[in-house]
Amino acid sequence: MKFVLLALFVAVASANMQQKHTRQWRSVRTAANNIEKIQENGELRGFFTDIICEGVDCASATLNFWMKNNGQCQKFSVVGNKIQGSEDYNAEFSGQNVFTFCHQSKNLLVFCFQNTDVNGLVTDVVHAAVRPGHRFNKEDQIVYTDLVKQHGINEENILNIESADICRK
Repeated sequence: MKFVLLALFVAVASANMQQKHTRQWRSVRTAANNIEKIQENGELRGFFTDIICEGVDCASATLNFWMKNNGQCQKFSVVGNKIQGSEDYNAEFSGQNVFTFCHQSKNLLVFCFQNTDVNGLVTDVVHAAVRPGHRFNKEDQIVYTDLVKQHGINEENILNIESADICRK
């Protein structure tokens, strides 16, 4: 009987580990070493709507986001696949990208990535998003600014994009 219960527990636990998990997010800050890439109409200026993790330990992460270009909103969905033995993901969008979730808490997600565009220009980006209903507060700002500095990006390159997300409205 113990064996049957243990087998049932393992089966339920394994099924739960492989479930699809979706979390809603709202972009609030972005920073990059090449600031033109994240300014208005920049090719890396996106606004997260949700992130879907699938598989064991989030083996793939689908990033859903809006971008505005010349006043037009366009929705994108990019799938990142976890690099074996790492917490990093590979994805293709506006070139090659390696990304990671460099900070996660209940209400704050900081997404760090390095983009290499078709011309070979490498851009480091640190992007912050909060859960809907959560206000980006002083504690969030401290965490975010520290991560921006750790990635070698000047604080002057931090953009407040909270009110710029017109596509979601």
